[in-house]
Amino acid sequence: TGYFVIAGQGLFIPISQVQYGPNVYEVQSGDTLRSVAGQCGLTANILATVNNLSPGAGLSPGQMLVIPPWRQVYP
Repeated sequence: TGYFVIAGQGLFIPISQVQYGPNVYEVQSGDTLRSVAGQCGLTANILATVNNLSPGAGLSPGQMLVIPPWRQVYP
């Protein structure tokens, strides 16, 4: 199984032990479900479902979103 990096994609480089579980993202001004999901390689529907939100829900700065590990979403 190969892994590819796409131009413009962000990479997470851990500086300590990697935790196997969901990550948490703090919403910034201007963020949308679609923009956050896209940065994480997810769909807005998946991100909404994991966070018990409707797919069209607005986000508020400071709101915390659970970002599921890829292996849970795309096994």
